[in-house]
Amino acid sequence: MFRRNAFGQFNVDDFLTEAGTPSRRRFLTGLAASGLLLTGGGVIDQRAWANPVFAAYPFGLGIASGDPSADGFVIWTKLAPLPLARNGGMPMKAVEVAYEIATEANMRGNVQRGTALARPELGHAVHVEIAGLEPNRDYFYRFSCGGERSMIGRARTLPAAGAGLERVNFGVLGCQRYEDGFFTAFRHVADERFDFVFHYGDYIYEYRMIRPNERPLPVARVMPGEPDEIYSLADYRPALRHLQDGSRPPARPCLGALDRLLRRPRGRQQFRRHGLGGEHSAGDLRAAPCGRLPGLV
Repeated sequence: MFRRNAFGQFNVDDFLTEAGTPSRRRFLTGLAASGLLLTGGGVIDQRAWANPVFAAYPFGLGIASGDPSADGFVIWTKLAPLPLARNGGMPMKAVEVAYEIATEANMRGNVQRGTALARPELGHAVHVEIAGLEPNRDYFYRFSCGGERSMIGRARTLPAAGAGLERVNFGVLGCQRYEDGFFTAFRHVADERFDFVFHYGDYIYEYRMIRPNERPLPVARVMPGEPDEIYSLADYRPALRHLQDGSRPPARPCLGALDRLLRRPRGRQQFRRHGLGGEHSAGDLRAAPCGRLPGLV
């Protein structure tokens, strides 16, 4: 994937998206391939972690799917046996994660299976682009690693181009701040079995935690760990916004139950997020599911 010239230097074009903008994921993958990448957790061991044994259930942050097409979709998970610990309780080693796609909710009728590497430089997140499926139908998926299995998720392919539809059922979500509620609506979204969910933002909030009586509105609960305001990627990963927002028990079934679409304004890919001038845009976020946002890496 990454070419070198006669002097051993990388070709810069390999680190750009199709739109010509820098791709963070390609950049990190290239650094890992070169053995140059260091993180706050120490030097990354380039050897894969064979026969992993986890301190706790590694799929506690759930699973997700999105970015559907007529013949597939993207599935996501993140290994974090200890989500509030440094590096999610994972060693600085890559680990192989298996996945399977089936036509039935009990995972019978298996149509695809394979493996992907959960890399420490990407926060042990896994994104698998599934293709070769039938259009306009439900599929079911799950991950496994180290003798542990994730919950079973549901995803749906888009109709074939030009195909007629009697109806489309979808849900709309947004503004899911931890202190503002218990998000039981997520459970209802999962039960409704929508064709997809449109998440317009905000999926994350980078502000520091809010205590009771610090604002006119009620504070339903205080975020664990009393996190401060977020300034860097290292601030997102340990325990903060996504781990709280995505790991609420009512949210987990919604994450795994159906495909998600995020808004994609014409002309550039953009996600609503407070801070950074109110909006953050990046060329490598291409109509991605929630699991592809930077903090969820």
